[in-house]
Amino acid sequence: MRCFRRHRRECGREEQFQFQCPYCSRTSNRKGNLKMHITTVHWKKVVKQEDTTKFGKRYSCHCGRSYKNPESLCRHRRECGRDKPYQCPHCHHRSHRSDNLKRHIALHFIGRNS
Repeated sequence: MRCFRRHRRECGREEQFQFQCPYCSRTSNRKGNLKMHITTVHWKKVVKQEDTTKFGKRYSCHCGRSYKNPESLCRHRRECGRDKPYQCPHCHHRSHRSDNLKRHIALHFIGRNS
């Protein structure tokens, strides 16, 4: 319902788009939409490369996490700072993704005698 109200409010308005992509001609009237565009289309230009270490190049997020490949960083950035909806039923561990929670449970709790 909220999206519909926003659509009705904005539909047909002759307004300038406030946010311009720094990498192409794309414009948006919402900052979040432009951020998603940059993250998905221009991620190679956005990633910050750390110094080369014995493990090779690393790609870093502003939160301090780093990854071996830019695709993993891109996936992380979609989740970074958001609540983790998946809670382990056996401990305090939380996860953004259900497959990570299943792996956690399999590693730590399957096969234990309770």
